[in-house]
Order: sequence, then C-alpha cells, then structure tokens
Amino acid sequence: MSGTPAAEDLLNDLSQGRNPAPQQDVTPAYQPVAVYDRSGTSWPGTITGWSTTGDQSILCHLKIRTSARWVIYNPDRILPLVQGGT
Repeated sequence: MSGTPAAEDLLNDLSQGRNPAPQQDVTPAYQPVAVYDRSGTSWPGTITGWSTTGDQSILCHLKIRTSARWVIYNPDRILPLVQGGT
C-alpha cells in the first residue's frame, strides 16, 4: 500500500535522493516525531531507525502515514515528541 501523494512528496523532499542505509549500520528505534513541510504544516511521523553515513550525515528511517524513506535528519524540520514521563 502506498502513501498519500503529499506524504510521498514530503519524504522525497527530505530524503534528497539518499539510498537505504546498510542493515548492519542501522540502530532500530521507535520515536514519534512532528515533521514540517516547507509551508510549515506539521505531519505526524515515526522514526524507526538511525544510521550515519561515511560523510557523517545522520540519517533516520522516517515513516509518514504508510510511506517510509531514509532521510537526512534535520532537527529544524523533524522534531521528537515526548513519549511519557513527568
């Protein structure tokens, strides 16, 4: 099942043509996030993995709705949400 065209466009914008990270270099994760598109609209998303490239770029496996892609982590556009605690 593919995602919505808007979610796909946002993931394509954030991925900048990045290839998937090698499986052995992935740290699994589950982190709810707010993802902002260029217009400032917030999208709910989930980071399901982290990796670092040879040039030290930080990648996250970002899922928005039913679509997922490896993207360069941009803390100005991908904001972790508090999961719990006091």
